[in-house]
Amino acid sequence: MSILTRYTIKEVVSHLIGVLAVVLGIFLIRRIGMILDDTAGTSVSTAMILHLLGLRTIMALPSLLPVVLYLSVLLGLSRLYRDQEITALIACGVAPLTMRRSVLGFAAVAAVLIGALSFSARPWAATRFESVKHRAEASVEIGRMSPGRFYEVHGDREQVMFAEGHAADRAVMRGLFVQQRQDDRISIFLSERAIEHRDEEQRFRILRMQDGRRYDLDMDGGAQAITSYHEFEIRTPLDDLPEETSDEEAQSSIALIASTGAAERAELQWRLAMPISALLLVGVAVPLSRVEPRQGKYAKVLVAIAIYMAYRHLLGMAKNWVADGAMGAVPGFMAIHALCLATALVLLAREAGWGRVPPRGGRLRSAPV
Repeated sequence: MSILTRYTIKEVVSHLIGVLAVVLGIFLIRRIGMILDDTAGTSVSTAMILHLLGLRTIMALPSLLPVVLYLSVLLGLSRLYRDQEITALIACGVAPLTMRRSVLGFAAVAAVLIGALSFSARPWAATRFESVKHRAEASVEIGRMSPGRFYEVHGDREQVMFAEGHAADRAVMRGLFVQQRQDDRISIFLSERAIEHRDEEQRFRILRMQDGRRYDLDMDGGAQAITSYHEFEIRTPLDDLPEETSDEEAQSSIALIASTGAAERAELQWRLAMPISALLLVGVAVPLSRVEPRQGKYAKVLVAIAIYMAYRHLLGMAKNWVADGAMGAVPGFMAIHALCLATALVLLAREAGWGRVPPRGGRLRSAPV
């Protein structure tokens, strides 16, 4: 590796670290709010929330890294143009193609890494995310419930729980309300006291309620039966997450290739689009990074962001179209990639001077005396 190649890659990497920190910071701020909203109805520990956030970040890395690489190349090469270092290299006989070859080689290595994350790490993290989320939903315990809040418990029967307060023993709740829905029937339980036990061996949650009433309702809200009880137990299975999931994000790439479903084809093309977009965006960033010495460091950042947003929005639309069957797997995403490639070629042509009107020449004439 030549000195010039190392220097160019170092410049890009120095900007990559900063851009990655900013992009990850924005992503984490947005995602932690979403995860807190999703788990607001469950007594989830901070460690489990951080675990979910880490898995969600791994899932998003294949989508985040192309734009990080794109902006890093743009800012790195713009700095070299602005400080006239590239001009000095050209004056010394170094062709700009040498530096661009180094950038494209670095982008190719980054694209391979993004492809590995997209095809392997993303489905693994999605599977783990669903598993951890499932355990979080199953970890609601009466002793950890906060009075005055509704809690959702998912299983074979959807349950909503609400308690007015704790007894002296926090394991006992006072004024418990439980709504349980199964098939086309709704049951509502009101009890003065309730305590929970768990049978880990048989994988059951046992909710023992005392001194209350049970209301069996139909789907229209009409009462079918009202029963008073001194003691009543609700046994809820603690189901494990199935090994196979229908979520396309969590399916392995081999399963997606073997599948003929529209949603699976869309997910497969989305994973393939991430490394391709990394290379195409670098192809756009290279000619776009050229700035005049007096232009600011961020002279073309807004243009670059507009191009990226349009490209990413079109990819998202194409994914929805393929998943809905409105667009076939072929051409699928290829039309969007071709449009990005055409943008890169147009920018390269403009940088090379194609299409520019040459200045009008003429002889200099002396002014009459």
